[in-house]
This record gives sequence, C-alpha cells and structure tokens, in this order.
Amino acid sequence: MTHWMTNATRDGEPLRLYITTSERAVAADLAAGPAGSLILDARSHPGHSGKSPDTDERDLAVGAFSYHTSRYGLKQTDPRISQVQQIPPDLKSYNFGGNPPYAIRLYEESVV
Repeated sequence: MTHWMTNATRDGEPLRLYITTSERAVAADLAAGPAGSLILDARSHPGHSGKSPDTDERDLAVGAFSYHTSRYGLKQTDPRISQVQQIPPDLKSYNFGGNPPYAIRLYEESVV
C-alpha cells in the first residue's frame, strides 16, 4: 500500500487530499475498462508519463484526485502528488471506484 497527498482548494479554502493505493485497488480499477478506469483516464491526458505497471499506483492516485476535484468543485492547486508515510486519522472520507467494497477512499483535510 502507498499513501498519496495533493493540495486543493474549495471556495478558496486550502485542503489536503489523501488516498491509499494498493495492488488490489489497481486491479479493481483496471477491471472497470476504458469507460470507468481512473488509471486509464489519467494516462489519457497530455504530458502524463505513466503507462506501465510500474506507475499503476501513481496513475490511480492522479486519476482519483482528478475525479474527486472535478466532481466536488475543488481546484487542485498543484498538479504534483507526493507519497506520505500515513494519512491523518479522523478525516472526512469519500468512497468511489466500482461497487462496494470501493476501490478508493479519499480523505479531505482542512488546512488552517
């Protein structure tokens, strides 16, 4: 498992977004095919350098952050994502990616 973080804003207020990826989440995402895969969507954007199994988890994180920000009216303030050691506890979470049990759980943290 790998934990990822990026920065975003909602109505100008800064947020940190976190997700955890895993081989199981990658397999579930890729099983969704071209119409539903966050990985394949991330790889379709110009300038994306993924497209190999070595980057599957990173590509899943990129796709998940992009999906979440567009769905909830957020703005990703920096396209870079970072690996982090852990995700802080007790954050608001969102589930998506297939049917329960969902492939992705994304967490939002307000930055004060």
